[in-house]
Amino acid sequence: MRCCDQNTITGFNIQWCDSVQRIRDFEEWITAAQARANPKWLMYAEPIHLADSPDQSDMYEYYYVDSVRRLVTWKQNVSAELLFQESAYIHDKEHLRRELEAQFWKHVEYFLFEQSLPLSEIQSLCQELRYLCVEAATMEGTVAASIFGNPDTTEKLLRYLSEAVESCGGPADEFTVALFGRIKSTLCHHQFLHMHGFPEA
Repeated sequence: MRCCDQNTITGFNIQWCDSVQRIRDFEEWITAAQARANPKWLMYAEPIHLADSPDQSDMYEYYYVDSVRRLVTWKQNVSAELLFQESAYIHDKEHLRRELEAQFWKHVEYFLFEQSLPLSEIQSLCQELRYLCVEAATMEGTVAASIFGNPDTTEKLLRYLSEAVESCGGPADEFTVALFGRIKSTLCHHQFLHMHGFPEA
């Protein structure tokens, strides 16, 4: 399901829902949530059915996608323990931003139709992967090995992206966008964990 008119997407399948009221409640919640947000943001929302709720109501999980700043965000306080659990301490806003950007690229990986990916960005990522490959060839314990398992995997990813750039005369295809999102998400998450040069940031 996608609510195009309200700039919202969801994995909620209407065909599996046996309650018209539940669908209406979800749509009303989306309208209210979008009214509080930047109109340029995309929202992903998902109703979570609470079986033990006295009135059998849903709660809603959501996030906004800010394509300009390349991050996900919320308009109210949310519990971020699960999102940031791999880091013992958040040092500053820039540290926090690394993981929010990682989640943005993870969103891009799964929702390809929302993103137009310029080839210049793919070329820039290729340059970054080339640097990691050179680093892996000259140093031990490199980033290329710690992020992607081994330097060979990094070289394969670089080859896939380079071939995509060479064969594509326009916007990137879905496979390339998904691969790009996966790699960027992994890199940003690694930067979040190791931003200050420690095993755990």
